[in-house]
Amino acid sequence: KDMRLLESARRIEADLFSQKGNHRLLTSKLGVLLGYPSCCIESFIKNNALSSPAIILNCIKNTLGRARAELNVFGDSGPLISHIPCSFSCKKSLLYARKIAGILQWDASPCSGPYIYFNNGCFVRLGFIPGSTVRREYVLLRVSQGAFGGRFNDSLLIKNFLNALKSGDSLHISKVITIYKAGKAVFSCLSHSCEWEFIEFE
Repeated sequence: KDMRLLESARRIEADLFSQKGNHRLLTSKLGVLLGYPSCCIESFIKNNALSSPAIILNCIKNTLGRARAELNVFGDSGPLISHIPCSFSCKKSLLYARKIAGILQWDASPCSGPYIYFNNGCFVRLGFIPGSTVRREYVLLRVSQGAFGGRFNDSLLIKNFLNALKSGDSLHISKVITIYKAGKAVFSCLSHSCEWEFIEFE
């Protein structure tokens, strides 16, 4: 049975790749075959025309309540799930992910904590500063080059921002995002100057 399902999934993938048939129907069939939640399938179909970074941004915006570490697609140990959830608080995706986590004896700690995600596909992993009483002040732990394909924003602001993130060691988020190195501000810009979202996984 599993081999028949696999073969069916391969045929659908081939049709999607060659753009044969109804894209919406084929995508829905593939999602069902792979066991993805219906809400996530519908969300992906709805947003399919967008770039991958835009889909992730929408996923963050749709997250209500706690974002779950099991659904973190940016984590250092790699994603548990192979689909983009409709939100990072999706209960059906969480059940799906926990089944996999139980088999793999998966540790959530590398996927917990705060992140910033940009519209060019870059994400920044942040860490809490011990003893800090300043709201939204973080240590810079990791800056990616862009985990997902899509249309990259090549504006000078984004380039300068990412260069500062790579060279800095901490940042503070308010109406202005300020990046520091050894306690000295090395870059700042208005927080609405570029498209980004903040999310904290638990």
